[in-house]
Amino acid sequence: MRPSRPLFCSGRWADAASCSRTDLDSSLVSLDLPDIPPTTSSEPGLAPDLDSTTTTTTSTLYRIHAGILSAAEHLLSSSPSSTTPSPLLPSLRATLAAHPRYALVLTGHSLGAALASTVALLLGTWDAESRAWVVRPDAGLDDEGAAAHGGVDARASVWRRPLRAVCFAHPTTLNAPLAARCAYPSSPTEGAGLARTDDVPLVINVSLGADVICRMGIPHVRDVRRVVGRLDRARRAAGRDGQGVLASWRAWRRATSSGDEDEARKLEEWAWSARAAAEGWAREGAACEEDEVQAAVPAGRAYHLDRLPLALEQQRREELRSEEGDDGDEHELWGLYEVGEPRRFFQLPLLRSDLLAHHMPQLYGDVCDSL
Repeated sequence: MRPSRPLFCSGRWADAASCSRTDLDSSLVSLDLPDIPPTTSSEPGLAPDLDSTTTTTTSTLYRIHAGILSAAEHLLSSSPSSTTPSPLLPSLRATLAAHPRYALVLTGHSLGAALASTVALLLGTWDAESRAWVVRPDAGLDDEGAAAHGGVDARASVWRRPLRAVCFAHPTTLNAPLAARCAYPSSPTEGAGLARTDDVPLVINVSLGADVICRMGIPHVRDVRRVVGRLDRARRAAGRDGQGVLASWRAWRRATSSGDEDEARKLEEWAWSARAAAEGWAREGAACEEDEVQAAVPAGRAYHLDRLPLALEQQRREELRSEEGDDGDEHELWGLYEVGEPRRFFQLPLLRSDLLAHHMPQLYGDVCDSL
């Protein structure tokens, strides 16, 4: 597929009222999509059939935020019976028809990022022949019989419009398998751990500093609730002689100070059993219970904006002084890092004073401009 010029689709994907409704519908629901890479054709040398209806099921359990999915489906709905017509589809069709040689790039910030990536998921399919994500032939955005312009399917002279989403401050709205699907084929975990530069993933996501929205979603809140519940059960059921954790710690300090090793060991054993109960390790089936917890992460191949390490920052400042005559202004210097393990990286929020400030779109723009 020859390179195509990009056509960006961005804007206010939702108003404040719809944002609230979308956030409240926060359960993770199943999404049926073909596995990536899809099953290849039985004939050697041929790519999988993009139009085949036999690749609409998946053996991988993909799950996504119900409110985000519902909002994205509404944006792509062409039903004339709908009481609230799609604010996106008519203008998108008209714009694409006027630009037949352009790739479609969806972009957004925060909720807009989640909607952009979900719309890309619903519209896109992987073309193994050209090694690119393209708009599905049955998506209704392009004329199926259009002449080929730049991107051509290997078996038919039909235009396949390249598709991707570039997202900023993406919330935690997908489970790990679906997020990895969005990162295909440029997942940093592939091969030797390095992404191929000639393959473009369906979704690229950029996070900034301590941005809490990229690290704290409804699944995280539910996990905290489960831990608090276990702590309460442990407090009521596993207390040693009615003592709490703090009283037992004080007793342990006294025992270790006085050299009472037996008492100290008993207190340590109790503390470990209490920790195991709080973590859910002590009961049969606890591991199964934890496996049912759906860890949610942002979509796609992840990049992170953060301050440069101290040594590298000092080196960069010296370079700026020598090359550009920098006056020594101690403005912040930022770097862009590739996230190798998104599930671990976005697992917990960073409890810093700037966790909300780092979510603001103006700061994202300023930091990107400073690179």
